[in-house]
Amino acid sequence: MAALEIVTPYDETNLRTLHYTQSVDVLFLFHPKFRERRINHLSDQNWVLTDITHNPPPSIEADFDISDPTATAQAVGGGEGGPGVAP
Repeated sequence: MAALEIVTPYDETNLRTLHYTQSVDVLFLFHPKFRERRINHLSDQNWVLTDITHNPPPSIEADFDISDPTATAQAVGGGEGGPGVAP
């Protein structure tokens, strides 16, 4: 069986910071300068590299500065007597 090569956007300088994890026939690739990608193993001679698209995309919650002495906690969600109601 001949060697199989997959064209990727990574070059030799990216290899030290390329992270990966595998789940069965899928290899997930992570690098700080590139979109997340995965390599799917479909058969011995059929491997596919695709971008990972998050739907919805990841988001970051706004920080709450607990060092500010004037900050007050606020209840989130729920209704009267429901979850998140401050006493």
